[in-house]
Amino acid sequence: MSDRVALAVMARAPSDARGKTRLLKALGVDDGTDLRRAILLDTLDVVQRVPGAERVLLFAPETGGAEIAELAGGTYRLLPQRGADLGERLEHTFADLFALGYSAVTIIGSDLPTLPAEHIERGLAVLRGEADPIVLGPSVDGGYYLVGLRTNHPEIFRGIPWSTAGVLAATLSAAEAHRLSVTFIPPWYDIDSMDDLRRVLEPSIEGARRACRTHAWVAARIGSD
Repeated sequence: MSDRVALAVMARAPSDARGKTRLLKALGVDDGTDLRRAILLDTLDVVQRVPGAERVLLFAPETGGAEIAELAGGTYRLLPQRGADLGERLEHTFADLFALGYSAVTIIGSDLPTLPAEHIERGLAVLRGEADPIVLGPSVDGGYYLVGLRTNHPEIFRGIPWSTAGVLAATLSAAEAHRLSVTFIPPWYDIDSMDDLRRVLEPSIEGARRACRTHAWVAARIGSD
């Protein structure tokens, strides 16, 4: 059996104005391209620090392939996202990557510039060590920032109230209903709010010091006030 492990990032091209609209409205920023690019590149830096996995970048929209390819710098396999909502996109992504021969697949979001690479490594270790786990990285907003599988389980992405605080609870209920084992890695936060952005300036968060592009954007625009 293949021992190839995929570490995939679901990313929207920074020039696509549909990304981070609520956050940008709160900031009073009309063009968020620079912020979206900074967050994505810092997240890709996190992924680069994770050994032992093949990197995949899942891009949207379809017209954003060239932009994403330039940002990826030739170190990622590029695949378009498919599906009408996040659940369908996750379901299709796992199906596509398992069909390409990967023995385990982990997917994260593209707005995790301060995420410790060690959290991802812990998730990959679980996938390598158990027969058929579901690995979840809970996020502080009630969702999850990471999901990993050894076997495709599309049922955990169906009927989920995406973009609400009930995502994680609904996913756990789906896993329990299908008698699937769930293992958690440490919780973290993605960048969705002003408070999330300000955390990038906190010196106590090691990952914040590494998120150099996002840190520079936040320090220049909003500071720590």
